[in-house]
Amino acid sequence: MSEHTAGRLLQSSTVLICDSEARVVANCTPISEIPLLAIPINEVDANARRIVACWNACEGISDPESYIEHARNMVRDYGKLSAHDTMMTHDRDELREALRIDAMPMLESYCKGDPRTVMKLETLRTLLARHAPKVTT
Repeated sequence: MSEHTAGRLLQSSTVLICDSEARVVANCTPISEIPLLAIPINEVDANARRIVACWNACEGISDPESYIEHARNMVRDYGKLSAHDTMMTHDRDELREALRIDAMPMLESYCKGDPRTVMKLETLRTLLARHAPKVTT
């Protein structure tokens, strides 16, 4: 397989696609000799614009097919990731509240007077304060 034309393309007319040096790299002229294959000129123009846009968007990407496949997979999986993120956020908030409401008072009463545990309790209080729920008004 030969190398493709390097650099960006432009649509120089309805049917011609050229490189930056105005050399024709693609001719989108419809095959009018075969009536069933003839494409209306406005569709040819739209196809030529799309080819140019895709070509230019892929500039600098060494393997566009793999890149696009990877991007499609990311888009496909975004909903799953977003739902998972929402679930994890809910779980984090629930655990934080359980620690703040239930565990901290119990730990404080259990650890009274022990300097090692008092320091650990202060660390827990600091973490809880830092990750307190955001209040929106």
